[in-house]
Amino acid sequence: MPVGDIPSIGRNRKQLMLKFHIHTAYDFINTPVERIDYILGKTGVDLGHELNGNPVFPLELQPPMPKTIARTASLGVVSRHKALIERHLTYPTEWSQSLYSYIAFT
Repeated sequence: MPVGDIPSIGRNRKQLMLKFHIHTAYDFINTPVERIDYILGKTGVDLGHELNGNPVFPLELQPPMPKTIARTASLGVVSRHKALIERHLTYPTEWSQSLYSYIAFT
């Protein structure tokens, strides 16, 4: 497989790899780790481990819940109560309009 066909090896990295005479995935996995680290850094070393069949990151069959409240999934079960959702969406608008009126006329 040409080195440019390896996932996460784009045009610039491909040119860099070719400059160091790494033309195929076989060349990549047979290049010493120190050299890959010099050329591509930690990302390249991790990619080399993955190409050799040693997973760097464990496979997540069920991704964890997000830690930010910007996504409703982090709050648990998504509400299906239309009135409650509508109130949560309109309250900030009403509040900001009141605040603007207060500031504008003070």
